[in-house]
Amino acid sequence: MARVCANRFRSALTMAAAGLLLTTSATAYAQSAEPRMFNIPSGQDLATALNSYAAQSGAEIMFAPGIAHGKRANAVSGRRKPADALRLLLSGTGLTFRTTRANTFLVEAPQSGRPAQNASPTSADEGSEGRNREIVVTANKRKERIVEVAGSVSAVTGDQLQDMGAQSLTDYITKLPGVHFNDYTPGRSEVVIRGISTTTYHDFSQPVVGYYINDIPLTESGFPVLIPDVDPFDLQRVEVLRGPQGSLFGSASLGGAINYIVNEADTAKLDSAIELSIGSTKYAGGNVNHTAKAMVNVPLITDVLAVRAVAYQRSDAGYIDNIQLGTRDVNDVRVRGLRGSLVFTPSETTSITLSSMIQKLESDYQPYVVLGTYDKRNAVPDPAINRFQLYSARLDQDLGFATLIVLGSRSIKDGLAVYDQSAEIPLFTGFGGVAFENIAGRARSWYGEARLASKGEGAFRWLVGTNYASSTNALADEILQPGLIDYIDANPALYGNIPGATFAPGNRFFANQGDQRNKDFGLFGEIGFKPVPEIELIAGGRYYDTSSDGVISRFPDAVGSLFGTPPTRVESKQSASGLSPTASIAFRPNRDLTVYAKYAKGFRVGGPNPKPPGVADLPAVYEADSVQNYEVGVHAVALGRRLSVDAAIYRIDWNNIQTRQFTPQGFAYVANGGGARSEGVEFSGSFRVIPELTLSSAVSYQDARLTEFLPSITAENGQGGYPAGARLPGSSKWTVSNNAVLSFDDAPWAPSLAISHRYLSKAPVSFEAPLQRGGYSLFDARLAVKTESNLSLMLYVNNIFNKYGLLSAPFSGFVQNPQGTATRPRTIGLRLNWEL
Repeated sequence: MARVCANRFRSALTMAAAGLLLTTSATAYAQSAEPRMFNIPSGQDLATALNSYAAQSGAEIMFAPGIAHGKRANAVSGRRKPADALRLLLSGTGLTFRTTRANTFLVEAPQSGRPAQNASPTSADEGSEGRNREIVVTANKRKERIVEVAGSVSAVTGDQLQDMGAQSLTDYITKLPGVHFNDYTPGRSEVVIRGISTTTYHDFSQPVVGYYINDIPLTESGFPVLIPDVDPFDLQRVEVLRGPQGSLFGSASLGGAINYIVNEADTAKLDSAIELSIGSTKYAGGNVNHTAKAMVNVPLITDVLAVRAVAYQRSDAGYIDNIQLGTRDVNDVRVRGLRGSLVFTPSETTSITLSSMIQKLESDYQPYVVLGTYDKRNAVPDPAINRFQLYSARLDQDLGFATLIVLGSRSIKDGLAVYDQSAEIPLFTGFGGVAFENIAGRARSWYGEARLASKGEGAFRWLVGTNYASSTNALADEILQPGLIDYIDANPALYGNIPGATFAPGNRFFANQGDQRNKDFGLFGEIGFKPVPEIELIAGGRYYDTSSDGVISRFPDAVGSLFGTPPTRVESKQSASGLSPTASIAFRPNRDLTVYAKYAKGFRVGGPNPKPPGVADLPAVYEADSVQNYEVGVHAVALGRRLSVDAAIYRIDWNNIQTRQFTPQGFAYVANGGGARSEGVEFSGSFRVIPELTLSSAVSYQDARLTEFLPSITAENGQGGYPAGARLPGSSKWTVSNNAVLSFDDAPWAPSLAISHRYLSKAPVSFEAPLQRGGYSLFDARLAVKTESNLSLMLYVNNIFNKYGLLSAPFSGFVQNPQGTATRPRTIGLRLNWEL
């Protein structure tokens, strides 16, 4: 808890000649948007109340000694954001507040032409100054200033998401150091952190990065049916943790974790916001991109009960032409969703939150193209439909000595993706008709977690928790070739005189289904000890116990007839248990500098293996794999918070790698084997050169390669696999993101201009293919203005020079019709935002 030190108070009185009194929290974080519990009675003299506010909010306050003389403060109670609490405290005093360049609250008399913030709906932590505030994250499942975290973490705030005009994950995730994005098909694109991946598509097992929303997992054990892309509208922030997070977050976090922090209902005030946009993409044939989003927050009982609802829809116009069918602009994407929360605070120490999220994504055609063009050669459409639902409940209980958090969730996923196989399947059947593949997935998951975290700033701090997850997954994969039965019956000699309905029942070339039931139990904890105030030793770990029961069913189809393999039903069981440890040491000589060294382990569970035809002796299950991470890093802010720096050097050793393999006929399965190492340097920094100009940059260098021979029966090098030293697919050595923002906050309309640049160096798209992605730079620009009525307008241009860059082409090495995904062409648009 914050407190006002007597010595500091006396020093502040000495500064009265300069006209200011400084009240500082020992654990301050200026203007955090995180709600805090307040209990300030009415009738106190204002100076005393402001000191109490500083202690309870952890914010920095500045006010002239005489300005509070003779004034009384309003009562403030309940769970509120710091700026909202200060506004209520000052209500009726005739005073206002604003944010200084040092990111503190300055209480003052209203200036001419400046509205009083305690009477105005514009809060200090929503203004342009507030966008440079300190960020508080929950990366270690407790609130910490980001500069104090003993690990690599980046956070993109809701204000920053709005400033950059982000509409989806791809708009901001690649601007962070050490992060790549396998942008392939909607709902199945995956983030890769620090090069830990063996494909630029998606792994056939658990993802290599964990995805969470308010600490609730968005993915389940086994093959991901879909990975929801949470719309950035009304997000509080997105935290990206680099390096394995097995200790606190569990499996599927080999490279790191992404945690979306969604704004919850605010019991203190009525609030609302609207976002509208319209735009045009080159080659879209006059079709427009458009969005419509809205948020409303309603306190039903002030300070006790509130609801918040968010609705959004987005349509991205297609720009790809299907030249085989003569259809144009086919790859439009439509996203619709709802988010809601209800917050009940029956007392100052208790908060109960119910949340929900429903989202649907539809696309008429997948976005992959003939390499080097924006064209497709599809004989049939290949749509994608993803539906996602999440319902959760959370209890936050202040126990005095510690904070208890209990949460539970239920998620429902359904996905369908269609792929045109007309160029591949006729090679096996001899029939030249169309063929298409349907991949349908379903997942139902339960999750529960309880954790207890200590409070205070003593020599010890600790956290202990437990979680349990269960899920049932089903993935059906079938390839159909309409007319195949009739063709077989018309050419009996080619098929051993077997009737078409027997050789390929239902015109099925291939059909199988995997059913899986997963259970995951974990006990986790962490303890920190400060032998001296400047040094903290941190150790933690997770005990995990996982199990998986699977059934892989092969149905009668043409493949079975071709290879003489009958339908099969293979059951498998697998379990694993162990310890995933972490340890670090942090040196904090002052509140604005942390130097740390860290060791962490991450793991990914195994599962049942598909049984493809034509290959004998494949294991029924694939085993867990793991990584060990070693890093040294620094977080620092300086020059009155004009300069911020984050840097890290790391090495990750990857063992018993789970790899997506293929039979000579192109059927996928999973195999363990080999090892890899990723070494690199990450840097990000921001410098406010002058009040109007801020420059920022994120630079990463990584070298991710195999350290052991990786077997593969489809390796085209004739060696039966890939040698040590082969670079991991998609692991570009260099990524660079630069941003320059010129803003005039005090000028009429507060104009701002931002120029962004991103560079991605070349990297192989797969082990099999010599083709490389990357080797290009992209430039964006944004011009924004704001009015006094909380209305902002932004004109944006993405991919200014219309650069064509290859994002992914994982199967270009062994298919007859290689295709991939490319950067979106130049897009110009206008966006409007309004806030109450």
